[in-house]
Amino acid sequence: EVPTETESSTEEETVPAVDTSKLKVDKTVTAPVATGNAKADEDSGEKKVQDNSVSSSNAPVVTVTKTEIEKAPEVPKIAESEKSPSLNLPAVSSNYVFVSKQGLSGFKTIDGNLFYFDGHGNPVKGHQLLNGIRYYFNSYGAKASKTGIDVSKYQYDINWQKVKAAGVDYAIIRLGFRGYGSEGKMKIDNYFEKNLSGAKAAGVDVGVYFFSQATTVDEAVAEASLVVNTLKGRSLQYPVYFDTEYSSSPSRTGRADKISKQTRTQCAIAFCETVKKAGYRAGVYASKSFFNDELIFSSISKYEIWVAHYTKSVTSFQPYRMWQYTDKGIIDGISTKVDVNISLYDYKNRTDMSNIGNNVVFVSDSADTEKYNTAEKAVAAFENNPTQENYNTAKQLTDLIDNETLKSAFLKRLEAVEITTAAAAVPAPDGQSVQEQGNGADEAAPGT
Repeated sequence: EVPTETESSTEEETVPAVDTSKLKVDKTVTAPVATGNAKADEDSGEKKVQDNSVSSSNAPVVTVTKTEIEKAPEVPKIAESEKSPSLNLPAVSSNYVFVSKQGLSGFKTIDGNLFYFDGHGNPVKGHQLLNGIRYYFNSYGAKASKTGIDVSKYQYDINWQKVKAAGVDYAIIRLGFRGYGSEGKMKIDNYFEKNLSGAKAAGVDVGVYFFSQATTVDEAVAEASLVVNTLKGRSLQYPVYFDTEYSSSPSRTGRADKISKQTRTQCAIAFCETVKKAGYRAGVYASKSFFNDELIFSSISKYEIWVAHYTKSVTSFQPYRMWQYTDKGIIDGISTKVDVNISLYDYKNRTDMSNIGNNVVFVSDSADTEKYNTAEKAVAAFENNPTQENYNTAKQLTDLIDNETLKSAFLKRLEAVEITTAAAAVPAPDGQSVQEQGNGADEAAPGT
């Protein structure tokens, strides 16, 4: 489950069923490349109608730059004279990384993962706004989010190498749009191919979006078909998004601006299901207000949700995997302001990043490290030779650990082995082991 604020709704609404079994990509759908003249193309992508959840007055100015990051210092080796008497425990190849948190502050890398420490040496957790950029840190304190942008022809020529160097992980690129006029002609963004190839060449992960003005299921299928036909099987790390929002003016004169929420939801479903049949992940982009007021969210929440909400605090919308939190991003390599996003899901590696950093153990000094290492060796000794004596030793040393995460992990390992081997270690009344006493599976137990 995505770790966000919660927001509940008591309203229950239904959407007329979309027969997804009949949806398929129409391979004949094509569209010309846009001229670049917004009026002639009926492209409202630059001057979209803003609702109350994406007002530019609430959007923070965000400068995305590569943060200077130091590697956390290793824990000093404990002197031989300070070590505890040997327990003759076997050496183990530990998966844990021990780090002294004393004096740590700011960003630090540990075992290839990013952490941020407050002024007291504690790793921060949850949503954080650091140097104007939003991050999410999981329960272990490791960064579990990705920084992204979304772009179109309105960002003009982009130096993608500089964008990557600034710390951008991914970009959602506009593939095309449907015109807001009555004819609703579809066009390919005239910068799409350039942006897609440039981002990929720079090592920026990519997804795409289509600015919809569909008013029927058939039109939504046509939009999805155009996306699939334009991609021509090219790989994407991020989803294909159905972008739905008001289009042209405060008087809402766009062809899809006044359709019902039921129809809009049907269009979103039809688009997403058609895209999925072509093998791509599918999602829906809208503002918080649009999701609440112009769509029936319960019918589309199964798709990848990308919400726009410009606020100084953490968005209250839920659930989502990507959050566009400003349209005032400043990034080296882009000459205009740009939308900035945070993703709580690593689409490239298909993980929510909740387990990143689970092998990092913060210690006060090197003596703690020796204590933890000794306990782990004892646990390994019991796993290799599950006698009662080895169990007792491992349990006693584990109980001395004050790091609850590590202690819990060691106890789980002990319990797993103890359950499967406990019978062999319990003496029978006549001096034989339980295994020696009971040789037949069909031998009746006492009292049966």
